[in-house]
Amino acid sequence: MASDTGDYPTPAELARYHHEYDLLKELNLASVIKVYGLEQSQNTLVLMVEDFGGESLKTLFLEKRKGKVEISAFLPLAIAIADSLGKVHAANIMHKDINPSNLVYNPTTQQLKIIDFGIASRFVREMPTLKS
Repeated sequence: MASDTGDYPTPAELARYHHEYDLLKELNLASVIKVYGLEQSQNTLVLMVEDFGGESLKTLFLEKRKGKVEISAFLPLAIAIADSLGKVHAANIMHKDINPSNLVYNPTTQQLKIIDFGIASRFVREMPTLKS
């Protein structure tokens, strides 16, 4: 990743890669992209992730199919997205950037994976207390 200001990533961009790597390493969910490493390459960092043969929903449905999706294909996919996000939230992680570009799907295997946890955050569930 090259910075908008030159050939070197900013400290904030480098921190985002480290943050994403740490979160992905912690999440061991079938519906979240697996991370294998964080390597330095030339003047930047490269996140090494699995390739399961999928494409983003943006590419599959918005660009290739011009936004037209059969209901029989859409409903199982919508359920898979909701289930995946539920598991991420159960792990106390909030993605914060769910969009068609960050949902990757392999139509052959029917696998859906969430990617791009760069701005995701951990949250702590608090136990509410009643006070009179």
